[in-house]
Amino acid sequence: MKKSVFQTIGKRWLPLCFSGILLLFGCKEENLNADVEYTGPTSETNDVVMLYSDSARLAVKMMTPRRLEQANGDHIFPQEVKLFFYDRSGRQTSTLRSDSGRFYPSRNLFIVKGHVVVTRKKEKDTLLTDELTWSKDSKKFYTDKAVIWRTAFNELHGVGFAAEQDMSGYVLRKPTGTLPMSNLP
Repeated sequence: MKKSVFQTIGKRWLPLCFSGILLLFGCKEENLNADVEYTGPTSETNDVVMLYSDSARLAVKMMTPRRLEQANGDHIFPQEVKLFFYDRSGRQTSTLRSDSGRFYPSRNLFIVKGHVVVTRKKEKDTLLTDELTWSKDSKKFYTDKAVIWRTAFNELHGVGFAAEQDMSGYVLRKPTGTLPMSNLP
């Protein structure tokens, strides 16, 4: 007895077709239109030099290799940050250097982290800490972290520090160290 062409093809292809149909129904359809919230930076700027003025006078100059702006307006500086502070006559009063930083425009705060070094230019005093906050509104530095305050005469250690942005009027909290008696009033 002769088999028809359909019987021969059906025996060979029917199991394959059935397996293919099972595979198609067994796969889940991926929702490629699902809303995925992007949390990365909205913009990136390289070789940044920013100038801040007060009453049309240069107050602060900031330099950093990279700036990332977040959707909420925060600015992240993942690499070295350098700030140069100027008085009303245009003279540089202090400098700040750190490994990284972040600026919060909603609070007008700049927080720098990692090997923070602030130098008072005229007196050559130096502050060393791991984290420091600078308020643009109050024009002050402060931290509650461990600090080292070096002057020409001594080195003091403390936990907590506050000062004007020109490093005058500083307050060192929980100080330890030795003060020479000749410097006392």
